[in-house]
Amino acid sequence: MDRADQQRVEQFLGKWLGSEGNERANYQGFFLDLCVAIGVEGPPPKGKAAGDPYCFDKDIKFYSGKKTAPSTKFADFYKEGCFLIEAKQGSHRTQTNNRTI
Repeated sequence: MDRADQQRVEQFLGKWLGSEGNERANYQGFFLDLCVAIGVEGPPPKGKAAGDPYCFDKDIKFYSGKKTAPSTKFADFYKEGCFLIEAKQGSHRTQTNNRTI
């Protein structure tokens, strides 16, 4: 890892360590920043490539054993043949009896 790589990773960690909040509000920014930190290209806008092989909110069809139409769910971050990520926002807070500690 050269100095530029190290600086990108340090900037990423400085921004995201200790973050809290709504995962839906943060996950795309987090993953775009991660792409920059590790030096890879982020995904193109959804709909730019046929079938969206690299995108946020990838449409995934789910089929039940019943003869009903499939339902559509969404994977938070997807790259065909590489990964499918479902984001979850972490926190140091603990919730007990409907109170945040």
